[in-house]
Amino acid sequence: YKLALSPELSQIVITEQTLDMKDKKYLDLDTGNYVTIRGRDITTEQLLEKGVDLCLTIDDPGGDSPFSNTTMLKSVGMTIGSLPRKIYLQYYSADNFSFYRATNLLEQKNIISDKELQGKIVSFRTSKGKVGVMRITNTESEKCSIQYRFLPELDIPIEKFPWGEPVKGLQCRLRAAKSSWKADEIPEFKLDLKNEGENGISFVRVAEAHCEIEVDGQWYGWADMMFISAPVWSLGKDEELCDAIDIKLTNSWALPKEGNELKHLPGIDEYWGDHLKPAPGKHTIRVKFRPDGAGWNPEPDQAVLPVISNPVEIEILPKVTNN
Repeated sequence: YKLALSPELSQIVITEQTLDMKDKKYLDLDTGNYVTIRGRDITTEQLLEKGVDLCLTIDDPGGDSPFSNTTMLKSVGMTIGSLPRKIYLQYYSADNFSFYRATNLLEQKNIISDKELQGKIVSFRTSKGKVGVMRITNTESEKCSIQYRFLPELDIPIEKFPWGEPVKGLQCRLRAAKSSWKADEIPEFKLDLKNEGENGISFVRVAEAHCEIEVDGQWYGWADMMFISAPVWSLGKDEELCDAIDIKLTNSWALPKEGNELKHLPGIDEYWGDHLKPAPGKHTIRVKFRPDGAGWNPEPDQAVLPVISNPVEIEILPKVTNN
């Protein structure tokens, strides 16, 4: 059986790399280069510093573990997501709903068993924010081969956007889809969450339920009626979720009327004042995230408090007029 590809799909380049326990043990997926590291007791921090994303290892956890003395892949700072079997690499694109869903469900995994992934296609995001799909195609003693391709349209420029200040271990990071927006476009952002605290949090992935937005030093809340039907997510200790919440600068965000403190009062018209209408020019945006249980007027001794993101600068271009 031979797969017939459309002209567009036939142009897709899929890279194949082989890792072995000799001189090709460490692989930098972002560049496609193997990395040489000397010495024993190499730490994860050293691997990250060298740009390593995958390395081959013989793991011996001891006991009756089925993975004893088994050749395994170790991911370094990567997140991995499962995808359906028997789907060709070529079929995954930024427009594929299944891929979007899997990308949003990425999880941190340190050890990837070749038995677990043999022949399966997985989505991944490297520590530098590059997104793609990958599968293990052949495994031998002390050797394995992988096929992968990147989806640059989904890349996340992680280095450009730092995390906001932590509050009891919880942090959020705001990322803009692009830095310049046309006058008739609605600026869009992604909010990432990271929890290094002792307590887990819960939330729905809906901005109007958990967020306030600061535009040029003024804080806006969600003023319109709000109807939510969405699953509740949890973020436990030492967990991170990219693309946790989508945020759009619509005019449903508004300032409270003069004399009112900003509260979570959607749909109460008499409480709200001017609605958000960013003028052409540069604007600085921040987001305040409040997980479930924090309340909108939290007490100082509560376990989880609101956190504020990093500032992000965008520019709204003037409206083009035809003379």
